[in-house]
Amino acid sequence: MKRRSFLTGSITIPALGVGIAAGAAAKDPHPEWLDQWRALRADWLLHEDGSDAAERILERGDELERNLMETMPATLAGIAAQIQFALEDRLVGEVYRGGVFDGLDERMFRNIAATLDAAA
Repeated sequence: MKRRSFLTGSITIPALGVGIAAGAAAKDPHPEWLDQWRALRADWLLHEDGSDAAERILERGDELERNLMETMPATLAGIAAQIQFALEDRLVGEVYRGGVFDGLDERMFRNIAATLDAAA
């Protein structure tokens, strides 16, 4: 596949059996969800634990987390947002969650995220 057609078309990831849109016209909510999730985390720290405001923030945060994890990404930026979310929410890199041998899983995901960010 030529570079120009790659940048304006889509790619198929055989292992996943899905097409990922790579063009600028493709819309993917994952990067926006990630930004919203980050803002909520920062806002939550400003409220007393258990307060009504904190509970509303946690409910919206749960909704965003579910969206980030359950919705199939449509773009490379969407994949990058999912991986960045997994890193920031510590879903990888900890022994009790599968992180083993010197944090290699975390380094792998950071490398994948950096590559996807550069390609998106």
